[in-house]
Amino acid sequence: MEKCDIHLVAGFKDAGKPSYINENLLVSKERIAVLLNEYGRESIKEGFEVRELKSGCPCCDGARFFLRDLQNFYNELRPKEIVVELSAMANLEEMHRIMQKKFSLLFVGRVRYYYVINVKTIDKRELISGPFIRTQIGYADSVVFTRHS
Repeated sequence: MEKCDIHLVAGFKDAGKPSYINENLLVSKERIAVLLNEYGRESIKEGFEVRELKSGCPCCDGARFFLRDLQNFYNELRPKEIVVELSAMANLEEMHRIMQKKFSLLFVGRVRYYYVINVKTIDKRELISGPFIRTQIGYADSVVFTRHS
C-alpha cells in the first residue's frame, strides 16, 4: 500500500494558516488533498480537493472521529499527501497522542506538525496563552512566523 504523508497545521485564529498552506505545502499539484477545520477568510487555492472536517476539532470532539474522517478522506481520494488545517485551539501535544493511534491507519506515512504564529498579534496572545504556545512550539516540527493581517 502506498503511504500518505500527513501535515497538521495549527495556530491561533488569523495566524495565517491558509496562507502558509497555500504558499508552502501546496507547491506541487501531485495528489495533495486538504481537510479544513472550517472555511475561513482565506481560501485554499484552486486545483486541490478540499473538504471540511466533519468531526470538528480532534482535540475537542474526539480522536476516533478524526481518525475515521482521515481514513474516509483517504479512501475517497487516495492522495499522496493530506494537509489538515486544525482549529485555533487544537493542541499539538494532543495531536501527537492521537496520531500515535495511527497504527489502525495503515496508509499513514510520515506525520509532520506545524505551528503558525502571527508576529503582529503574538504579544497580546503571549500574555494570555504563554504556556499553551510554548507547548505548541515544543511539539511542532516547524514553527512558522507570519505577518498576516
